[in-house]
Amino acid sequence: VTLNLSGGTASGTNATISGTGINTVKLTSGGAANTLTTLTLPAPVSTLNIEAATNFSVTTITGPTGTAATLNLSGAASTVSLGTLSATMFSTVNASTISGALTVGIARADITLTAGSGNDVIKTTRGPSDGALNGGAGSDRLILGASNVLTPTSSTFFSNFETVQINSTFTADMENLTGVSAVWVNGGASGTTGFTNLSADQAANVRVIASTGNTVSIGVLNATSPTSTSDVVKMRIEDMDTSTVGLLTMAGINVAGVEKLEINAVDNLTLTSLTGGGSALNNIVLSGSGEFKITTGAMPANNVNINGASATGKITIDASLSNQGMVLIGGSGADTLGGSKVSDVLTGGAGTNIFKFAATNTATASTVKFDTITDWRAGTNTIDYTAVTLVAATGANAQITLAAGGVATFDLSLSSLSQRLTAVLAFANTNGAGTSTIWQQGSDAYIFMSNVATTTVGDVLVKLTGVTVGASGLAFSGGDITGIG
Repeated sequence: VTLNLSGGTASGTNATISGTGINTVKLTSGGAANTLTTLTLPAPVSTLNIEAATNFSVTTITGPTGTAATLNLSGAASTVSLGTLSATMFSTVNASTISGALTVGIARADITLTAGSGNDVIKTTRGPSDGALNGGAGSDRLILGASNVLTPTSSTFFSNFETVQINSTFTADMENLTGVSAVWVNGGASGTTGFTNLSADQAANVRVIASTGNTVSIGVLNATSPTSTSDVVKMRIEDMDTSTVGLLTMAGINVAGVEKLEINAVDNLTLTSLTGGGSALNNIVLSGSGEFKITTGAMPANNVNINGASATGKITIDASLSNQGMVLIGGSGADTLGGSKVSDVLTGGAGTNIFKFAATNTATASTVKFDTITDWRAGTNTIDYTAVTLVAATGANAQITLAAGGVATFDLSLSSLSQRLTAVLAFANTNGAGTSTIWQQGSDAYIFMSNVATTTVGDVLVKLTGVTVGASGLAFSGGDITGIG
């Protein structure tokens, strides 16, 4: 029996072949792309031959159960999509001669499938049992839908797949799967999705295509060994929709034992924790045109460097929960950098940037406990002290005189940073919350922002590298510092 589809059969069309004694069915697709919702085959059919000269898609193929039927694909179609094949029907799928891309789901454990030379996508939810899935030539992707699919003998059953993708909440052990050069994560709203025992090459080619709140876990082979000190994970944030900029949200990224994490955001990324990196992680590189919104959490490692110099999208970093000092570097976008509870070094980069400070940023300011802004530019940068509204400190005493804009001059006996900070602290305790003072210390400027009058807890001290304090001092707008004259 032959079923000819021609001229663009549309989705929603069902085809039923009925009769007795029909062992072989041939389906042809020609004229234009053809789509079926359901194709129903008769018993006792044993062979289905699909000859696709044009693109062909079917959502469901139904027919006799408990069989070991064969499905043969041929033709010059660019794409052939077969939905998910029944677990009780086809035991053999032969698509070795097609050059187009085959997309098919596999529910049968003992199936033997051989794909052709196209860029195929094969999804399976069953662990292998006497069968084999062969991606053929091309760049082929194996999608794992269940945790039991990969086994210690998986390399026997899966071959010629260049990419492995996870579609559920589990982690897949990649140590026994050969020939794979890239891994993809399709995460959900919760739980943990990812891979373990990745090679260095695989870890350098991680793509997250979806996440609405889960944790992505990337384990590199031997990364936690004390002798392994230069492990790198390179992660691309890019969903499957190339027409618009999407948003991926992650609860965290776990990269135990890895020293460097590179994230290239093609789409936007919101990340609510970086604590899963472990104490080894000290270098995080951000790039791409997507927007980053990162809350670090309480980082376990000290002097973590988050470098977004190569990023063109907006970067927002909130490290206010971290007890470890950090180096934060923005890119060419309008970035917002907020440091930790101890000393940080902040570089805004090009663009209009906000340096954000909380009352907990340096806890109690001192000559060894202050933040540094390396590239302050008046008119394009803002200092936002979220605890209070900032104003210029005023007044004088025997040790310090405050002019317009909070510019401080000191008694000649006070020349060191320690001496001058002591004088500023004493004066601030009588000057009121939010009062701000600036002074020249060598080639750098220092800004002191008072949190609460009569106490030094929560005060913030910021060093502005290479900035010269002019007569007009600090300029304010909306309670923030926006300029230095």
